[in-house]
Amino acid sequence: MIFVGHASLNIPNHRGDTPLSMLQSQIGSIWVSTKVIDIIKEHTFASNSRNILFKITKDRVNIFHLFIQLAVMSK
Repeated sequence: MIFVGHASLNIPNHRGDTPLSMLQSQIGSIWVSTKVIDIIKEHTFASNSRNILFKITKDRVNIFHLFIQLAVMSK
């Protein structure tokens, strides 16, 4: 459901757990599909990447906030 709604996997809940961290511990579980494992690996790589442009383009929420900031700065 998180993937269908394109929700960010890096936003922590009230305990500080992110969806990504909770899913990473379940990679070997039988209920986790290969598509979900691929998405987890992609996001893990993105969070470990040092390239800020890669992070921004992989997270649609960040792109939205970037456009808002650019619009505010241009006024």
